Amino acid sequence: MTELISGALEIVKAAGYKVLAPLPELKVGAIFSPNVRNTLNILYMDCETTGLSFFADHVIEIGLVLAKVNADTGQLIEILDFYQGFSEPVGTEISAEAHKIHGLTMDDVRGKYIDLERVNRMIEQCDFGCSHNAGFDRQMMEKTTKDLEHVKFTCSMTEVNWEFQTRKLNYILMELGYHFNAHRALDDAWAGLWALNCVNNEGVTYLKSLIDNLDQEVIDIAALDAPFDAKTFLYDQDYKFFDGGYKNKFWHKVVPEDKLIEECMFLKQVVYAGCNPKTEIRLDRFNRYDRYSRRVTRTNQLKIMM
Repeated sequence: MTELISGALEIVKAAGYKVLAPLPELKVGAIFSPNVRNTLNILYMDCETTGLSFFADHVIEIGLVLAKVNADTGQLIEILDFYQGFSEPVGTEISAEAHKIHGLTMDDVRGKYIDLERVNRMIEQCDFGCSHNAGFDRQMMEKTTKDLEHVKFTCSMTEVNWEFQTRKLNYILMELGYHFNAHRALDDAWAGLWALNCVNNEGVTYLKSLIDNLDQEVIDIAALDAPFDAKTFLYDQDYKFFDGGYKNKFWHKVVPEDKLIEECMFLKQVVYAGCNPKTEIRLDRFNRYDRYSRRVTRTNQLKIMM
């Protein structure tokens, strides 16, 4: 039977089709590479929510995978633990838009609570955390547990060069040759971690780039009072729009320190060309404990004129 299946797969591949495999089974104690002396524990996290508003919406499902990885190569060594939990939201319902994404209903979460003791134990065991959209997931999950304040955080969506047309997780897995049940917290967490364990065109795991930059400090550049007509240039340059309400709206971008001068020149020559010479940008320095958190204490805040 195995030979028949293998033969059929070869015929399908020869015809130009791409065959997608399921992810390996997620189980505690599963070994994927030899143990080594220099290791780190990664806690990959994902959550599903009632909507997209940090202020109005709540976490209704959380998925965590705690794993040991090779600190030198980024290879996945062992699954140490995983957890999936649900929580009934207080004071709000699951929006129609959110339901279309994850498929959860109020009946799925009614009367359920996340086991925070277990979640916090897993957090205590990790050396760093990761999500595929850390700017959303960390902020939402910090509403559930404050223990994440003490975790170095990384983002597999924005900090990894995936070499593909899009950074959507299900598309990345498809390009890597896998399929999974997308948009459920534990499935997404396992898929994200497995994607990081895969190797790029140079034979290096995608996780290695995150590990190599684990202690990197970055600078958040806020383009204050940027002209409305410059929004296309900012978007094309990977700036994100922050809507903090009245008089607190701006485009911003996080860059490593060695890219600061280059980014300032872009703003000066493209975005603010012809503007009032007193126009300012704001620079905020973040370490890994602050990064992606709405709770952050902005350090070394500085305004400079363009």
